[in-house]
Amino acid sequence: MHVSIKKWSDISKISKIIMFAAVFAVIAAALVIKLSRFGVSALFSGTGAVNSGVVILCSVGAAAAIPFLHKLSAEKNFLVLWTLFSLIYFFSGTPLKAPDETGHFYRSFEIASGHAISEVQESSGQGGRELPLDVDVTLLADSWRSFDDNKDMSLTETKPFLVFTNLSLYCPVSYLPQAAGIFTARLFTKNIAVIVYAGRIANWLVITLMIYFAIKFMPAKKELMILFMLLPMNVYLATSLSPDGLVNALSMLMIGYVLHLRFTQEEPLRVPQYILLYVMALAVSLLKIVYLPMCMMYFLIPAERFGNMRNKLIHAGIMAALAVGCNLVWLMICKKFLTVPGTDANEQLSYILHGPVNYVMVMIRTAIHDAKRWMLMMIGGYLGAINIETSKVLAFVYLLLLIAAFIDLPRTAAFIKAKKSGAKPEKTVWSENIIFGVIVFAILMLINASLYLQWTPPHEPLIKGIQGRYFIALLLPLYLTIHNPGKLMDGNEPHRELRCVVSEFVIVLVNLCAGLDVLFACF
Repeated sequence: MHVSIKKWSDISKISKIIMFAAVFAVIAAALVIKLSRFGVSALFSGTGAVNSGVVILCSVGAAAAIPFLHKLSAEKNFLVLWTLFSLIYFFSGTPLKAPDETGHFYRSFEIASGHAISEVQESSGQGGRELPLDVDVTLLADSWRSFDDNKDMSLTETKPFLVFTNLSLYCPVSYLPQAAGIFTARLFTKNIAVIVYAGRIANWLVITLMIYFAIKFMPAKKELMILFMLLPMNVYLATSLSPDGLVNALSMLMIGYVLHLRFTQEEPLRVPQYILLYVMALAVSLLKIVYLPMCMMYFLIPAERFGNMRNKLIHAGIMAALAVGCNLVWLMICKKFLTVPGTDANEQLSYILHGPVNYVMVMIRTAIHDAKRWMLMMIGGYLGAINIETSKVLAFVYLLLLIAAFIDLPRTAAFIKAKKSGAKPEKTVWSENIIFGVIVFAILMLINASLYLQWTPPHEPLIKGIQGRYFIALLLPLYLTIHNPGKLMDGNEPHRELRCVVSEFVIVLVNLCAGLDVLFACF
């Protein structure tokens, strides 16, 4: 007998119990296998025992929450899992363990001390600043034992010149949350570990609020935002001092808010909304210039929200001028820090201009060579300073979940069925897909060009420095390039709750195991 399950409520109570029992069994088995590989006694004795306890408790809590998550609103659903996963990564990985996090700490500390622009060291020509950190802060990152031995490390009276040239290029906007946390902590303590965690927590709080409201504003497909934002790599970055998590969160907030203005709000924009649009446009352009094309989605906001087309064009022009102008000003200020040994930006630019076809071949060759690694890095197959390998099998499972989300089988099947039945197709506003497609293409080109000019030695066959985490912010725009945003608002999402429950199980399983891998690597 064929049984058609159209929604979560069609499944019987006993079937749900059996399904969740199976889910718990799989998660428990995964945890036991992971723990047995390292040894439970080693985790719960001596240094790091508290960390192990918190990670295990949060893992159990995340698994126990699965049967109840579908009863919550999407944003609350996200908040539960996000908080539990964040605690897992906060307590599994040592501070300053994330990519370039020591440099991010120095730059955040510099800004917290009132210096927006780094200094240039005369002897080396590199960027940095004299900071009261005449200690080896990397000892806090080596392992939990090393952290425990050095957790009383304090700020010093002497101020050596610390070099962080590549991060001197970052605009101070990238570090405002971290600097605020560090500034506050320094009012009460000189303990470096406490100061680092204060910066991390402040960064995490701002990112959390951004994603929460992004999901709240998103008119439809909220579960997609949850799926993309709960990637192990994204959660891990959000618990560090890295500004990458801030970029991803702001991108989601911009998309959610613009689609809210396009499809949900009917009344004209109010003054606070104008301010928010301006602030987001400036922030995304100053966080990382390569994500400046995100501002193009503002063209999707109907003219009626601005009062008329004339007002819309005026505001669009002012926003574009401010975003581009501020970026050019900052580039003029920080160009003195573009001093990566072995590179020559002028030579590379000349190569691009005189041989564009060859440059295109370099991009294609790089994509073919590194695509697998990029995908694993984007999901979280490599955490820490991209030197902690997590389960490739589970990363592949999460990848399959992403592919399934992009294909959107129920919606695709409904489209094919309607076409076969001869039903008159709904009118499609292709400008929506085109704008998101242009955004994705432009950002990809800027990522390639910036790293080719800045980080790649002349005439290298591959572009160096591209990492998978740079593509997290492009996942939702890419989906909206493939699937028309207007048609997603019809409210007809077959099997939605059932798919969400399955997705939550995979998301929980992958993050818990990734968290344990980080914990083991830090012992």
